[in-house]
Amino acid sequence: MKRQPFAKGFIHKYALDGAEPEFFLTEDNTAEAYNRAVRQALAHQTRKNFKWDLALVQIDEAFHQLYGDNNPYLTTKATFLAEQIPVQEFQIETVDVPDRSLCYVLNTMGLATYAKLGGIPWLIKANPT
Repeated sequence: MKRQPFAKGFIHKYALDGAEPEFFLTEDNTAEAYNRAVRQALAHQTRKNFKWDLALVQIDEAFHQLYGDNNPYLTTKATFLAEQIPVQEFQIETVDVPDRSLCYVLNTMGLATYAKLGGIPWLIKANPT
């Protein structure tokens, strides 16, 4: 039987300790709605006296056609990065695939996320030239 590349899930695959995801939802797909959700997430960390290690943000492919302050992708990324919180954004269309393919999409996303958290995803040794 072929082993699935993401069978263990993100937390177990990368041996992350103390991962406790929280969800902050938007009412719609406008930049203002996304900004409200970001402000809720930042207020939550202030109330609980901790700092987020990472923000995962679901976006729509159509956001890439929007400019400046009208683009939820740009505004959420900018706000989190201003707070020194790494961001991994992903398009809902990317994960809307058959179950047999989803593990490969999540594996790629997981690797990028791990690197943003400061992990070294792989190391290839080379002989000195």
